[in-house]
Amino acid sequence: MTLKLPLCGFFLWMAVGIAPMSRAQTPAPSPAPAKNCIGKANKAKISAYVMLLRLRWDLYAKWRDTGKWPDDPEANKALEGHSEYWTKNLKEGRAIVAGAMGGDYWDNAAMIVFEADSLEEAQSLANNDPAVKAHAFQAQVRPFDVFWVTNKFQDGMSVCTEQTGNTGQGTIPQAEADVQEALRSVRTLNTALAMYNAAEPAKGYAASLKDLGPEGKGYIEKTLASGTRSGYTFDYQPESVPPGTVITHYTLVARPVKLLAPGEKSFFTDETGLIRFTKEDRPAKVTDPPIG
Repeated sequence: MTLKLPLCGFFLWMAVGIAPMSRAQTPAPSPAPAKNCIGKANKAKISAYVMLLRLRWDLYAKWRDTGKWPDDPEANKALEGHSEYWTKNLKEGRAIVAGAMGGDYWDNAAMIVFEADSLEEAQSLANNDPAVKAHAFQAQVRPFDVFWVTNKFQDGMSVCTEQTGNTGQGTIPQAEADVQEALRSVRTLNTALAMYNAAEPAKGYAASLKDLGPEGKGYIEKTLASGTRSGYTFDYQPESVPPGTVITHYTLVARPVKLLAPGEKSFFTDETGLIRFTKEDRPAKVTDPPIG
């Protein structure tokens, strides 16, 4: 995990419904859920821990005042070690999710959710973080219950509709489902691009979506890195700069693969993170209205 990352927020809830059964009447069996439906990746609650991170004040102040990450060799080395440390924990099955808030709140909203056998072990994992050791981060560890983790980032997953399956939560038109998924993908790409920019200050933003995928940093899954997902294409255009120059600007346009159907939208975003849309059959642009 690196800084300048939009927050990966958890909104956790559980809903239980009980439907009355008519006496002496056998209910019709429910259709089997499609195997590629987006839903929960975990079958039960995960008893985990959350590490809350706060950037050292002098580093944040320089970043805030200049808009650029301060050239602090010791902090840079510590943050590189921090990223490698939690990548290792991810591959070993401990880390579950990591993220940080973007914008003017970069100093106090980073977090990592991970598993440990005890609070003492969780605290030890936090204390051994190279950035915590170097005092680039302040860290607090608390117990954290994860009720569900989405499986949407696995290849081939899609929102279930009347045509693709039954989620138990009702059905929605296919066009609306595609729009919702496209908007989530745009937000995911903005997050991944901010992560890349923070991890590669000498390069800036990624030169292509492949740099964000499994062949690059591994921030996004293969399908999205290809530029096409769930009926939409994602046209990423970094600014054209001479070799060796930092990329500081990009545009991203998400548009349906087929002609715009009723209820569908095209989206536009850039490094500001603001997402705009149009219902017209054309690419969205910077002058279109922002989403509500």
